Amino acid sequence: MEVRELKGDEIAEWDAFASAHPEGNVFHCSRYARILDEWGHDYEIVAARDGGRFIAGTVIDSRPLPMTTWRSGNAEGGVLLARNDATLLQAFCKGLVGVLTSKSYVDFRLYMHQPRRIDGLDVTENLLLHDAVAKLDFKRDENEIGTYFVRLDRDDEALVESYNKNCRRDVRKAEREGVTVEASSDEALLELFYEQHASTYSRKGLQVPLKKPFVGTYARGIRENLMRIYSAKFGGKIVNMAIISLVGIPRYMKGASIVSTMDERVPPSGQILHYEIMRRLRDEGYRLYDLGGSPGFEPVEGHPNYSVWRFKRGFGGQFWQDLGEYHLVIDKMKHRVLSLAKGVHGKLGSLRTVLDG
Repeated sequence: MEVRELKGDEIAEWDAFASAHPEGNVFHCSRYARILDEWGHDYEIVAARDGGRFIAGTVIDSRPLPMTTWRSGNAEGGVLLARNDATLLQAFCKGLVGVLTSKSYVDFRLYMHQPRRIDGLDVTENLLLHDAVAKLDFKRDENEIGTYFVRLDRDDEALVESYNKNCRRDVRKAEREGVTVEASSDEALLELFYEQHASTYSRKGLQVPLKKPFVGTYARGIRENLMRIYSAKFGGKIVNMAIISLVGIPRYMKGASIVSTMDERVPPSGQILHYEIMRRLRDEGYRLYDLGGSPGFEPVEGHPNYSVWRFKRGFGGQFWQDLGEYHLVIDKMKHRVLSLAKGVHGKLGSLRTVLDG
């Protein structure tokens, strides 16, 4: 098997393959990878063919370490396979490591989104995929991260009835009290979105993303028709917002609640926002909705993200616990240097956040 980086017209060919693949998503799209240059990132697509057809491939997002030729990369979308075959995955990953080594990659993180468990039940055939990469010294992070997938192929009443009791109540309450939802491609909304998103991060003690690349990335994503903004309004004011990717299975990318900064009472808005998103995506022909990452199957009280976790669980979707995140150290000596540099970069990043405002 020849595993190599794609060039020129092959990129468009890959995009067609990824968009037709049932597991393809925004992270497999070259247009999305390209807009990450707002953060100083590069990308490359590495794939293998059989008889002219793609049989495996992935999109690698990478960032060079300043003043070196070294790189650290990740494949957030994972590997797309023409068939769910552990032998094929292992052969591709072996060739992939060779490509990365030749390009001075120091380490690499592979996200494998095939389900290890669905609603707590093992998917035994996918454990063979885990074994395939583990034999190549990829180390799995020990967590139960996955996502809730909500089925959209049903009418409005059946969709709401699939939610839990509290979620249904909040949708109906917001409807009665006049909360409305609008879809938009207006980039100007990103200023307000960033302010509220950054406020949430700050309140939770998380590092706030830099404003310029954050806004620039999502603005370009909207222009490329990769994403859309949805806003919930009450009394003519925006009270909640979400950015949704539109490639493959639609995915909840980012959220921003304005309610916490308002003095007046506001009906529950997050539930109706996502209900309306689901309805409209269904009417556009989408069959599933990905609510984004969650720490596990059932929410655990006391967890730092318990409220968001419980909110997502309320929509009654199936929880797919991913095979997980796998980390490979390609060059141990350089990796040690890279780890030290990342520590310094993290501190500088915090300072840049303050200066950036």
